Amino acid sequence: MSGAGGDDDLDHVRLTGYGKRDAFDGPKGESIWHQSPLFKNGVYEPGSTSEREQFLPPVKLDPGWDGMANNAVIRRSSTQQLISEMQKNPPRDRMRMVYIIMMIHGIAILIPWNMFINAKAYFENYKLDQGNQSSAALLDYKTNFMSYVGMASQWPNFLMNLINLCCQCGGGRLGPKIVVSIFIMIVMFVFTVVLAMIDSSDWPETFFWITMATAVVINAAVGMYQNSMYGLVAVLPMKYTNAVILGNRFFRHHLELSQLKKKELKEKLVHQEPLIKVLMKSFGRVIKEIWHLAFGVFFTFFITLALFPAVVSDVKPLQVKMHDDYWIAVFCFLFFNFFATVGNFATEFVKWPNSRWVNVLVILRVLFIPLMVLGNFRPDLRTLPVYFNHDAIFIASVILFAFSSGYCSSLLMMYAPKCVNLNDSPIAGMIMALFLVFGILSGINCSRLWGYIIKLG
Repeated sequence: MSGAGGDDDLDHVRLTGYGKRDAFDGPKGESIWHQSPLFKNGVYEPGSTSEREQFLPPVKLDPGWDGMANNAVIRRSSTQQLISEMQKNPPRDRMRMVYIIMMIHGIAILIPWNMFINAKAYFENYKLDQGNQSSAALLDYKTNFMSYVGMASQWPNFLMNLINLCCQCGGGRLGPKIVVSIFIMIVMFVFTVVLAMIDSSDWPETFFWITMATAVVINAAVGMYQNSMYGLVAVLPMKYTNAVILGNRFFRHHLELSQLKKKELKEKLVHQEPLIKVLMKSFGRVIKEIWHLAFGVFFTFFITLALFPAVVSDVKPLQVKMHDDYWIAVFCFLFFNFFATVGNFATEFVKWPNSRWVNVLVILRVLFIPLMVLGNFRPDLRTLPVYFNHDAIFIASVILFAFSSGYCSSLLMMYAPKCVNLNDSPIAGMIMALFLVFGILSGINCSRLWGYIIKLG
């Protein structure tokens, strides 16, 4: 064979390497093939293909589609094996530090929402109160402040839950999303504190809208944070999902105790497919397996937020001789958060009913609507008769309402990641977080309906 023919053959070998088969890795830029005994003075000497191939590095088709598919399968398999092994033999949680850390994250998730709703008097009676000089718009902002802040908080929360679930940016890594969300929350908290120190008596309406904008940004960050946390703990044993929920309840309980102390002190002082297609397949597969649990967590929080705090805080005592401020603080906020925490904690010991029948408890919670609305709810504004006119009925209803809220929400959030393949647990956790926030949003928006119903009598 001529030298030209040999060169053509060499070019063909280099092409099949897709740039990964380096033929020039010998000394002085010479190829290993040119140094071989089969290549003399630049002229090809016959030899078998196998003899020639041993002087060339192996072909590596990278990044080829088949290689990428194999790597994806290997990664999925190894991840599933790792999760399966961790479920069977969970690592030791020394001094329950991981559990405590998850509780702290649960506390952090609820800080923005609880800070706004517990500062109701500050906004309505101080920042937005202009007395007789209040405009019609300002009076509306003051009267319906809780509804406005609820929508400004829960709509961005819900949308960011949805975006985080559907947009798996950065390879779907949850850690960076959590860090960025916490950073944004801290920055906005500092801004809120500075805003509170400024005298806004000359521009109360502007202050209101700045506050709403702050709530939007903070709760958008909370939505990303919350959804990522539930996705993260979904691959851990069930108790760690419950730890996040317990953190939520613990913070609310602690905050209500702080509010009571303040009241007392005041008195004393006076690739293979498009990404979206792959994601939709994953979501469809997971939702098909946990749709009943997703509905359960949605309906649990829908009933809870439709009645609390809008209805529960406006039920007045009939027999109990107690000032309205203490009645609301104790039998509304403190009782609710305490018994909801007890309900959360109870799932550490009792997990009944199972995931198939848990929605029976969830649907039975509808009975709390007539118990609350047909009680002594807004007696000065209602024309509908009061059918449940004993304080003991209301107090017992609050206890059962709160306990069932905590118990059902914990069971549902714990069951969902364990009803799917181990590899789909993070997606299941994030879907459940999305429906949780959707339930909160829907409940808050329906809470004003009861005010119209009691005027129908």
